[in-house]
Amino acid sequence: MSRDAKSKNLSIFDIDGTLVCSTGSLEHAWLELFGEKLSPAAYGKLARKEKHEVLHLSYSKFADETYPNPRVIQKLNEAKKSGNRVVIVSGRQRDLLEDTKKLLRKFDVKYDEIMLKQPEIKTYDFKLAKVSEIYELVKPKSTEIYDDLYYILDGVHGLLCHSTDIKPYLVENGIPIPYNPG
Repeated sequence: MSRDAKSKNLSIFDIDGTLVCSTGSLEHAWLELFGEKLSPAAYGKLARKEKHEVLHLSYSKFADETYPNPRVIQKLNEAKKSGNRVVIVSGRQRDLLEDTKKLLRKFDVKYDEIMLKQPEIKTYDFKLAKVSEIYELVKPKSTEIYDDLYYILDGVHGLLCHSTDIKPYLVENGIPIPYNPG
C-alpha cells in the first residue's frame, strides 16, 4: 500500500455473501463432488481441506452461478468515486486470486487492493489482522466495513472503535444494513 493512501477514508468489503452471492456455485460444486443436495449440516462436518475443495470448485468451475449484489457494489462504487481507499478483504484462499479478480472484473468492481488468505489461517483472524494492518498504513478519519458475518463486524468494531469513526454494515440478502455491534 502506498504512502499516498494516508488519511483517506477507508472502505473495506468482503466478497462472498457481500459483494456477490455465491450460493448457486456452491450448490453446483457440492452436487458434483458428493452427488447430493447441499446441506448446511453436511458442509459444517467437512474438514478444512474438504471445504477448500468445494469452494475452489465453486469459485473456478461454477463461477457463472455467482451473481452480484448490486446494492453493495453501488456502495463500493460510491466510496471509490468519493475518494475512499477501497480494499477487499476476503476469506477466499490466495490460490483463487486470478479467478476472484476475473469475477470482480465481470461485475465491474473497482478497488485499490485485494487481500486473500492463506489456507492455514482462520478467516476471522485473517480479516482482523488485515484490517488492523490497513488501518495502521492509512490512518483514516472514517472506516466503513461491509460483511455478511456479524462476528467479523463485532471484531473489527472492537479493534478500531477508539481509533476511527467506524461504520459497520451487515449484508443480508444482498442489502447493506447499518449494524450496531453489541
